[in-house]
Amino acid sequence: MPACEIEVDGKWYVPVLGQLVAGATTVRQGDTCERFAAISLEGSRWVLKSAVKTEGKTAREVAGEVLRAAGDLKNRLGLAPGKQTVRVMCEGIAPLLPGGDQAGPKLHPVSNSVEITISKP
Repeated sequence: MPACEIEVDGKWYVPVLGQLVAGATTVRQGDTCERFAAISLEGSRWVLKSAVKTEGKTAREVAGEVLRAAGDLKNRLGLAPGKQTVRVMCEGIAPLLPGGDQAGPKLHPVSNSVEITISKP
């Protein structure tokens, strides 16, 4: 499954513990190509990407950074009632995208920005 990130109102989030809470697929029908993504916006599963320090760190150290960042509630995804803009990026799907880069795992947009409305509980 591809690794995914989400953008909510201009802020990027990465999944906590690598749990798959986002997925994507490309559907081709003749000359038409459509991309679909499904995401779960559960706040405890997403942490601000900017709060995770990755430079020069191993995958295990990055996982520790994600957990550390998730421990601080201000770094978790929070959705207030009202309109939100959401977009998904995934790695490992480049060969599926028209003109996709075959060179390796890079993040590619799966969806256009989508406006959602969160209702009051």
